[in-house]
Amino acid sequence: MGEDLEFWNWIAPFYDSVYTGLEGDVEFYVSLSRDRDWVLDIGCGTGRIAIPVVKQGSKVVCLDFSRKIIQIAKSKARVESADSQIGFVRCDMKKFRLNKRFDLIIVPYRTFLALVSLEEQKRTLRNIREHLTDEGLFVFNVFVPNLRLIASYVPRWRLYRECFDEKEESLKIYEIRRYYPIDQIIEMRMKAIKYSEKKKTEQRDLTLKFRYFHRFELVHLLENCGFEVLEILGDFEKNRLDEKSTEMIWISKKH
Repeated sequence: MGEDLEFWNWIAPFYDSVYTGLEGDVEFYVSLSRDRDWVLDIGCGTGRIAIPVVKQGSKVVCLDFSRKIIQIAKSKARVESADSQIGFVRCDMKKFRLNKRFDLIIVPYRTFLALVSLEEQKRTLRNIREHLTDEGLFVFNVFVPNLRLIASYVPRWRLYRECFDEKEESLKIYEIRRYYPIDQIIEMRMKAIKYSEKKKTEQRDLTLKFRYFHRFELVHLLENCGFEVLEILGDFEKNRLDEKSTEMIWISKKH
């Protein structure tokens, strides 16, 4: 966790350029939040979704574990005149405890995949359930595993993203992925290199692991943790999940 936190704090000025979201996800989560007074955004980043949710009328509590990323989110909320209806908590999503229940809890941008072990998944889901109102919704999205891609993938270093900050310093992020189909794990090694005047100034390395999920695995996991699955969508235009879908969007409530 310490190494992870240092990395995210270090790249915080470039965060919005690196992690741009998925097409249509902001509009989707904003539409879900209408007529829901209190929203909890887990893994909020710099407020990419939370701030538009506030601007359409909800009050939002945002969770993230990077202090510097939260600072950027607070600054963006002030600029958008949304700061009076938004709060921030620096916390790991596996451990948060809030004296509040929410009408909608979201875990957008595939953040749920960071929960690698079954114990972490169950602990987080049961904690989320405790923070939902009786009629509240829990919504999150993950990708549909492409088994052909996983089977044929050749590990090699690739340029993942190149971006610039306000001072015209640049950041290049290189990545190499390895898939472990038996464990359903993706291991991503990242090298983030900062340049100033085209000269390398700093580098940070990080290894991340993600757990990908299949449909009925998630159905059983959610039901085991006290949720009723209401709908599984296949895109942010609210079409049903089918064989062409690349995303699974889960809408559930307490049972």
